[in-house]
Amino acid sequence: MNKIEKETVKEIEETLEMLEKVLVNGFLSDEEKETIRKMIVHNKELKSEIESGHARVTRKITEN
Repeated sequence: MNKIEKETVKEIEETLEMLEKVLVNGFLSDEEKETIRKMIVHNKELKSEIESGHARVTRKITEN
């Protein structure tokens, strides 16, 4: 994995932890919970694809 991919995996892991905490501790509607569950599954799949080398991650560099 390149540096950008490693950073992306780290961000995905942090996001997953946050989403799982919100899902467990938050006062959410059933629809909101289902949306978060879908986001968790999607991010776990993306993380696996990046780690296995089946997805390439690039970031657009913009000037401010």
